[in-house]
Amino acid sequence: MLVALTGVPPDRLTHARRQWTFLQLGRAAEQFGLPLMVTTPAEFQPHRRWIGGRLYRADDEGSPWTCAEIPLSRHAVVYDAMYLSDLQLFRSSFHPLRHALHGLEVPVFNPVLPPKDTVYRALSGRPLKGGGLPETRYDLSPNGVLQLFKSVPQWWLKPVYGSGGRNILFVQRLKPGRYLVSGERFFGQRLVGEVNRRELKRILCQAMERRRYMAQQHIPLITSSDGRKVDFRVTVQRNETGAWQITAITARLSAKGSMLTNYHAGGAVQSLTRSSEEDLAWMTRQGIRDIPFEHAQEFALRVAKRLQQKYPLLGSLGVDVGQSVEGEWYVYDCNGRPGRDILTDQEVEAFVHSVAGFAKYLLEHPRRRSTHCHPLDDKLASIGAQSPSLWYNENTGDS
Repeated sequence: MLVALTGVPPDRLTHARRQWTFLQLGRAAEQFGLPLMVTTPAEFQPHRRWIGGRLYRADDEGSPWTCAEIPLSRHAVVYDAMYLSDLQLFRSSFHPLRHALHGLEVPVFNPVLPPKDTVYRALSGRPLKGGGLPETRYDLSPNGVLQLFKSVPQWWLKPVYGSGGRNILFVQRLKPGRYLVSGERFFGQRLVGEVNRRELKRILCQAMERRRYMAQQHIPLITSSDGRKVDFRVTVQRNETGAWQITAITARLSAKGSMLTNYHAGGAVQSLTRSSEEDLAWMTRQGIRDIPFEHAQEFALRVAKRLQQKYPLLGSLGVDVGQSVEGEWYVYDCNGRPGRDILTDQEVEAFVHSVAGFAKYLLEHPRRRSTHCHPLDDKLASIGAQSPSLWYNENTGDS
């Protein structure tokens, strides 16, 4: 059985496309001979070894979802289909549930990836063929950040937990004692302006009281004809054979005047998976040509295989890669909960087909899966309500 864990039952969803996505998952599971149960952390009762939820029935008239309660069997695999909003809703029960399933030796994919600095350390253990990582510094303090500008003038400061471009800060040293700072989604504020060393240190102190940060050297990426930053989300998944494959490649363009390509930060997306004439025409209009997508895809697959060595239940990954103006490729982020909202309908169908296929693989190859439980840092502590804070006026930099 395939058990999909989510925050809202599919027959109660008001988001039509997400409702449709679960229907496609039910059909894909059916193709692999797997019953599909969709449940929530509130309905999942591992202490009783029962699962409550909605059972998919393709032949039912009306709604294909039937309320049911079934025994939890070791012949079940759980797919973590929680959205970020679901994690906020179940922030107190989600991690205990996953620990309970580990204790019952029920495989859960995808694993909750550790903080970004741990992921980057895993990737930097040895060279990655076809690309690399931006120069990255860990275990930062405000004074340590200020020291970085002695050798490199531009850095990105990223919280080790976070998504959507939230709380990221770009800092450029303009001249001794003067810095340009830009944080478009910085703790609920838009922080843009020139500051002195004392003001920058104050920003860093306040940010690092709330989050742990890492720093990455700024790499100038290719841009569109109108000057927007461009990078690519490569969605990769394991299939019914356990092998990695490409599900989608999506171009991400920043909004005009923005440095963030994140979709939820106002960026635009364009599917390039088919490499059709329409895709090529779009690229020509944007002024981005001769992109070696095969190279980008192979690079993303290598990244996924590297992380799989440490996290054997990794089955889906969104790998954010970019090409520098010098033609070199870099990996900027690895998302174990890749966004499905940026995928086309055809790509969503391919996505859920791989989910069902990998579930089948895990059920048929119990010796090749590992339920080793890596320490689960409190990912959810970084998600949810942020207390508003006054930083700097976006035009003047005054407090």
